[in-house]
Amino acid sequence: ETRTGRGIKVNLKKLCEYVNREFKSVNTNYEEVYKKLANLPKETVAHIGPVYILTLVSFISRGLFPIYDIFAQRALNAIKLGKAPGSSVLDGNAGGKLIQNLQKDNVEKVLSLYNDYIKGIETVFKDSYNHNRNVDRALWVYGHLFIPESTKGD
Repeated sequence: ETRTGRGIKVNLKKLCEYVNREFKSVNTNYEEVYKKLANLPKETVAHIGPVYILTLVSFISRGLFPIYDIFAQRALNAIKLGKAPGSSVLDGNAGGKLIQNLQKDNVEKVLSLYNDYIKGIETVFKDSYNHNRNVDRALWVYGHLFIPESTKGD
C-alpha cells in the first residue's frame, strides 16, 4: 500500500496485477479502459480520481492518448486564445468545467471533457502532435506560466 501526499491509498501490487491481467495488449478505445479503471474495487484503489485514471489510460495505451493535466489544459486554452505568459486563463473547457472536479464514476461527463481536450490538442498541433510526449511535457510546463482565471483579482 502506498499513500500519496494527499493521503490517497493505493494498493500498488493489486493495481499492477489488475493492469497486467486486464490490459495485455494496447487498447485504442480509451473509453473502455477508463470505464474499467473507474470501476476498480475500493481495496485496489481508494479515492483515486478521474485525472489519475486518465494518466493510467495514457500509460496503458503507451501514449496513444495524452495525459490530461490542469496545467496542460490551461496552456492549451492560452494558446488557442493567443494569451501571453503571465495572463490569466480559464482552467477548464470553454464552459469552465474541470475534469478534476468530477467524480470518477461520472463517466460520460469525464470522457466528454477529455474528448474536448484531445480535440483541442489536435486543433492546435494538427499532425505534429501524433502521440508526442514532448508536446504533453511542453504543455505542462507552459501551463505553469499562466494565472488561473478563478484567482484573477485575488
